Amino acid sequence: MLSHIEKAKADGARLVSGGNATLTDTGGWFVEPMIFDNVTPEMSIARGSVRAGRVLHRV
Repeated sequence: MLSHIEKAKADGARLVSGGNATLTDTGGWFVEPMIFDNVTPEMSIARGSVRAGRVLHRV
């Protein structure tokens, strides 16, 4: 999931909220729900299915 976030940001999307890994000190792999802006239809975050968490993007 974190690689999807970094890919979206590298592609030019702006992470507005969330996306932080939580509970890592206890071995958890939960990632906060996130909101992306500046997403274009060509970006993988808009075309693909991110199944590991809640993602809202504005195209």
